[in-house]
Amino acid sequence: MRIWLFLLLFWPLTALADGTQDFYTGPANPLNLTLALEDDGAESAIIGPDGGKLKLKSAAGDSFVLTLPAGALLTDTRITATPIARTSGLPDGAGAITGVVLKPDGLELAQTATLEITPKTPVPPESRLHWGFYADGADAFLHLPVQGTDGIVIPIDHFSGAGVSFADRATLQLDRWRQQRAEDRLSTRVAELLREARTEAKATGEDDTAKGREAAAILQGEATRLVLSGWLKLATSPAADCATVESATRSINAIDKQRQLLGVSDSVADGEVIRQLFDRYWTVCFPEKVQICQSTGDLPQLAAFGLAYERQRQLTGITVEATADPVRSVELRAAMEACGRYKLTVQASGQWKDNAGVYGTTAYKVEVPIRLKFSNPDQLTYTLEGEGPPTAQNVTFVDYACWKLDSSHGGAPMLARLQSLEFRADHTPLRVDLKLRAAEVMAVITCPTNRLKKTIENDVAWVVWAVAHRKDRVGRGFGLKTMKAGSHPKIFTYSWDGKGEDQGTTASDTTALTLDHIGG
Repeated sequence: MRIWLFLLLFWPLTALADGTQDFYTGPANPLNLTLALEDDGAESAIIGPDGGKLKLKSAAGDSFVLTLPAGALLTDTRITATPIARTSGLPDGAGAITGVVLKPDGLELAQTATLEITPKTPVPPESRLHWGFYADGADAFLHLPVQGTDGIVIPIDHFSGAGVSFADRATLQLDRWRQQRAEDRLSTRVAELLREARTEAKATGEDDTAKGREAAAILQGEATRLVLSGWLKLATSPAADCATVESATRSINAIDKQRQLLGVSDSVADGEVIRQLFDRYWTVCFPEKVQICQSTGDLPQLAAFGLAYERQRQLTGITVEATADPVRSVELRAAMEACGRYKLTVQASGQWKDNAGVYGTTAYKVEVPIRLKFSNPDQLTYTLEGEGPPTAQNVTFVDYACWKLDSSHGGAPMLARLQSLEFRADHTPLRVDLKLRAAEVMAVITCPTNRLKKTIENDVAWVVWAVAHRKDRVGRGFGLKTMKAGSHPKIFTYSWDGKGEDQGTTASDTTALTLDHIGG
């Protein structure tokens, strides 16, 4: 692969041939695939700002490793990868895709992740098609793979899916389809030309091939300039809305990354024009993103906007790495802190009985204020967590011998943390993982016959929860993954009924949880 990097760096710019311009500027004609997934083979994990890996294997024996580097995610996020069982709708000559669908759909990463694929049946480098696609297989395109490796490694900057397939012919004529995004059109054409160039080189033994020179011209020459100039014209128009400006910055960023991936480091865009574009990106989009967050509770989209703004400034050379715009960073963090305010209301009642004949009930209400806390303000990494003691409680305690309830009081507070807070594209709630620890409601009991008094060693509320909800228990904490999505401001609700037995104690509990967004 090093030969292609050399050729890309030193081949001269060439003009676009007739008809090529239409490919980049013409209306979309997307290649939409139909996917069947292996739901039983899906793997999920909560991955945070420190990064992590997700490993899985398909029923056919194909292996996948998704690696998210440190800084790829701003907060704890539930990542799910599901193997693709069957693919239909592919062009003639392209074999079935060996790949995965990644969730949450549309997730933008702060640092590039990689998907390493090891098919059970090897695919020769000159026969590989590295696919990417959006929700449910829509608008498929070809990725430029990670260079300098014999393995199949696909760079991932956003979800929803990727994979590799076998090409049984030299030319697939993929330009009959035009992707929605200009950067995907560029990537598709360059990737296919490079594959064809490998085939030519293998057949002739020559490194310098016509297909290779054509691929170099696209990323290094007039095609790139054409796409960039079109976006810049749209984005700098006084009538441009946030969607247009955002698409322009995304395309410019993606094209710049494609060039860097293949060793073309010099930007083709005028630096001052790019600066004006990013100023407009902030001016047009920031107020809209804040308003969306305030009215829906969709904090992730506001965080993603700030992340994209700073990352794109860095990648296009406006600023150096890890140096944020000081004024706008303060504005962004203040907006995130104001919007990132939620309240978890927990109302619970339960009863228990141990093997010594002691039994009782507990009922209480807790309101837990959950707030955004920056763990690294410069990188916008954050958590959503809080604590709140019981605000109302009622405890009974009965012993067949002499012990009676004397009093009760709140011990350690209830702790709650929101993980993987997700919203749909229309900003309605989709999913949240809730990690919590029950409040400790302590009971003081007395024995009237001998006037002894003592405190129950195990806190009452947690004991009931621990026994009744064993399936959701992790140590002294609990994890919920199935809260029901609602509508703003009550964005999630949950009715939690449990019954169980543990070490001679039986317990049952009914809990109602409500998550409200109160920021704005």
